[in-house]
Amino acid sequence: MKKHLKLLAALGVTSILVSSTSIPTFAEDFVLYDENGVHVETKGLTESPSKGTIGLYIENNSDLNLGIAPYAYAINGIMAGGDQYGLNSADVAPGKKANSTIELTSAWEKTNFYKDYQMDELSSFDILLWAYDNSKSFKAFDSGQVHVDVTGATETSSPVLSNVQNIYDKDGISVDFVSSKENSFTFCITNTTGQYFVYDVVSETYNDFTTSDVNYELCNKYLLNNCKTIITLTPTDDFLSMNEISEISKVDFALTIRPLAEYEGEYTTDLISYQK
Repeated sequence: MKKHLKLLAALGVTSILVSSTSIPTFAEDFVLYDENGVHVETKGLTESPSKGTIGLYIENNSDLNLGIAPYAYAINGIMAGGDQYGLNSADVAPGKKANSTIELTSAWEKTNFYKDYQMDELSSFDILLWAYDNSKSFKAFDSGQVHVDVTGATETSSPVLSNVQNIYDKDGISVDFVSSKENSFTFCITNTTGQYFVYDVVSETYNDFTTSDVNYELCNKYLLNNCKTIITLTPTDDFLSMNEISEISKVDFALTIRPLAEYEGEYTTDLISYQK
């Protein structure tokens, strides 16, 4: 193990006991986690804009057969993805090692994070890691949110979000209208509550007609602290026809929030409204 990585392990790891605390570190590669007998560090983090990937090196010195998943992650303060279903977790037997890759491009979905957000540099990286006990098919522990400050000047925006309209700002949750195209409306949600949370889009309404109580495509989504995420709301053609809506002039919705993904503290925001 490189000496500078060992030093970062002592200084720059966020314990699961203080999961909402972010501790910045500085280097080309970073120790993300070093607890519970598990060591995780990045590989090629600063090269991700050109490669479109972030490597993870994992050592499992515990007695458990684990699957390590990048459960939610953000680049430059903007959510870039996650593996909430464990489909891309790296299996690591007790006493063994593994390499895994976070993909930032998708040919299937025709997405490229850096190009889509018009970025050419990584200044910060946030991640929440989950460790699954493969023998029980259940979570063993998580890392809490880990924040890596790469350049010392964390950016939390992109040119895509340079001309937005704020429509909601309360209790650390801010929502901006970004753009609309035909019957699709794009919004940006910002989390400055002090901890990561899970959200559902609920009470989705167009021209005062409600589609359903919960948008299941935008349900149980993670938003890390001091980060932003983009959502797009689009009603179905059947919904518009049934309610005789030829042009959408007003969009309403709310967010059900679960701080630290715990149902005990769940609450729902006031109605968030955008009107042309």
